[in-house]
Amino acid sequence: MRAAVLYDLLVPSAGKIASELAEGCAGSVERLLGVLAAMLGRDDDASRHLHAAVAVNTAIGSRPWLAEAQTEPTASLLARGEQGEALQLLADASATATTLGMAPLRERVAALVV
Repeated sequence: MRAAVLYDLLVPSAGKIASELAEGCAGSVERLLGVLAAMLGRDDDASRHLHAAVAVNTAIGSRPWLAEAQTEPTASLLARGEQGEALQLLADASATATTLGMAPLRERVAALVV
């Protein structure tokens, strides 16, 4: 599976910030690792990476990527019965998305809350 290959390639960059020419800062690599871990069914790894992504994106002031990182773990949290944390992350992500005018993310968050 390609997700496993990508995960293994990204693990050495876990504490770093992703960047690209077109966008500049693309937030914490931890978010990408969390998404890949979730795809691979590694829920504990996904949770750890996504919580780290929230912390890193908060620390560097990357609000758009913070909102994305807050949204990513919620499906897994809800499936594990951790509704309180999931709903708080979604509320925070929705508030940031609204403030920044991130309509697609706000709509994605709204669909998860239903």
